[in-house]
Amino acid sequence: MTLDGFNYEGNGSGIEIETLQDLNIIIKNENRIKNISSSYSSSTNEWSCGIYVHGNLTITGDGTLEVTGGTANTSHGISVLGKLEIDSQGTIIAKAQATAGTSGIYACDGIVIKNGNITAYAAEAAYSSRGIECDGDITISGGTVVAKAEKGEISSYGLESGKKITISPNAVVTASGVTAALNKKPEGYTGEIGTTFVSNNTNPNPTPTPEPEPTPEPEPTPEPEPTPAPEPTPSEPSTMQGESTTTSTPASATTASTQGSQQVIPTIIEGAGSSYTQGSGNTIYFRSSDAFANFQKVMVDNVELSADCYTATEGSIIITLKPEYLSTLAAGSHSISIVSANGVATANFEVQTADTTAVSPKTGDNGQAALWITLLILSCGALAAVGIRKKVR
Repeated sequence: MTLDGFNYEGNGSGIEIETLQDLNIIIKNENRIKNISSSYSSSTNEWSCGIYVHGNLTITGDGTLEVTGGTANTSHGISVLGKLEIDSQGTIIAKAQATAGTSGIYACDGIVIKNGNITAYAAEAAYSSRGIECDGDITISGGTVVAKAEKGEISSYGLESGKKITISPNAVVTASGVTAALNKKPEGYTGEIGTTFVSNNTNPNPTPTPEPEPTPEPEPTPEPEPTPAPEPTPSEPSTMQGESTTTSTPASATTASTQGSQQVIPTIIEGAGSSYTQGSGNTIYFRSSDAFANFQKVMVDNVELSADCYTATEGSIIITLKPEYLSTLAAGSHSISIVSANGVATANFEVQTADTTAVSPKTGDNGQAALWITLLILSCGALAAVGIRKKVR
């Protein structure tokens, strides 16, 4: 069927297909259908409609079609008991104005809108008001759709579907209702449904893709500071039984650079200048500033000693020369060297003979004896002179 400048206003539907038949309508130019009846027709399921089709209905064309239902108990601008499909480059306006229940567009099996400028309006009703109503699916894949429902005492929806609502991003849909704009969320829609719905996308609040954060420049790894060499901890001098108590003041530690690291040269911190008296059976000891773990050997007068000539104990390195070895040394000055991993600590000591310790008369004592002898002689001379003088008298 082609509508080209068709204009109808009267009691009953402008187009009515009572039997189960499909209808294709092509619209050209301006077309207008208005049912002004306040009563319903039994042949139209007791509804008051502008267009009534018992089968499926397809509307195409680039013209304009305005359809208005009557004012009876139930009113539909366009009413289809099968499936309704609209694929038009024109404009379609469907209005309903009943007293009990109204729907601008109604279809039982499904509604598919592919293209066109579609407006569906439902006036205030005593029970329900729906801009677009379908017992099946409502699918809007393109075009511009406006669906508005005025107040209904039971319900009022811009879009009402018995199954599901699907709105493509290519479509622009505006829906409003007193109860809600839609009776259910469209497929893929994540927002809330209020009394007004406007969408050309099923997600009204898409999450923006965050801008990638710039990769921070890596901070340069700081050069490690060299670990300072620990200063040796001076130990308190101690007196060992049978040892000489002579001690020496520790020499200042000397540092040397060895392969880029700091090295402390060991020194003798106790025992330098000690003496041993032959036949005394005593020992003498020497302490190196190096750690005991670094000890290697002992040398006297540049000759390495066997381990039975001395004892080596911790604290730092304590070397005690045994009397059996000391008794083999000649009287005089000798040198001892304690060799360790960090260097050589060297000191001198004395070996004395037994008679060097005897007490000799002091020079001051001999001079005093001569004085007394001289005084004694003078006294004797004086006494002799007195005696001779008495005899002469």
